[in-house]
Amino acid sequence: MYGHTLLKWKAVNYISYPKTHRWYIIAGLLALLVVVYGVLYKDVILSILFLTLAGVYFLVHQKDDKLLNCELTSLGLKIDDKLYLYKEIEFFHFIYDPKVIKALYFKPVNAQYIRILLDEDIDIASMKEIFLAHKVSESEKQQESLNHVFGRVFRL
Repeated sequence: MYGHTLLKWKAVNYISYPKTHRWYIIAGLLALLVVVYGVLYKDVILSILFLTLAGVYFLVHQKDDKLLNCELTSLGLKIDDKLYLYKEIEFFHFIYDPKVIKALYFKPVNAQYIRILLDEDIDIASMKEIFLAHKVSESEKQQESLNHVFGRVFRL
């Protein structure tokens, strides 16, 4: 159904950074500061928006990391039960900075970029070879997206 497996690995769906009590106190004080600013300057929408964003952030980050089963098969890239056929992938690229990040980015047709985090033992050269053998173009863009850099630097 998915073709035969060429390369197989497990990846977390996102990086969950441990946060100390200090982090939560500083974040809470910053949020409170913005809310108070909004109230003092009669910008209630700013206060409501910021409280909503803080609440959503808190709720989203309460979930546990999920382990994804990833495979490069003869037909495409399989992530859990979703198969992205090679002909449906516009392009791909890797981000690799030792001890910082190792990730595969790819762009399916009619969808946004998808990032898959890679373990240190995954051979990027083998993955690249498989993609290129199936006529998937390598992207000229070779940098990590700004929101991922921001999240990594500020441990969000």
